[in-house]
Amino acid sequence: MKVNPGEILYSVLSTNFMVKIAIIVDGDVDLESQKELAWAAGTRCFPEKDIILFESVSGIAMDPTAKGKDFVVSKLGIDATKPLTNKNAFRKIQTPPEVQEKISIMLKKYL
Repeated sequence: MKVNPGEILYSVLSTNFMVKIAIIVDGDVDLESQKELAWAAGTRCFPEKDIILFESVSGIAMDPTAKGKDFVVSKLGIDATKPLTNKNAFRKIQTPPEVQEKISIMLKKYL
């Protein structure tokens, strides 16, 4: 069964008052790695269609952006999954270690 990532984002953001930003990714992305989450968002997200803004959603009282007695907030959903129609074009690649080493040496000159 194929589920629309937008539906998952809506479900997560509308049922959990404490979550304001959610990113949905494929199984090949390490959820505990900010680097991989940023990589997925940067390489698999088409902003014009994959960034969803949910307005006037219930939030929590401790959120400084919450408005009114109902604590209304806006929430952000990011679909960073591979398109179903072209999954092979979005596979992860590994940079050879020797190339990574050269890049590290070059970056040290500028940082």
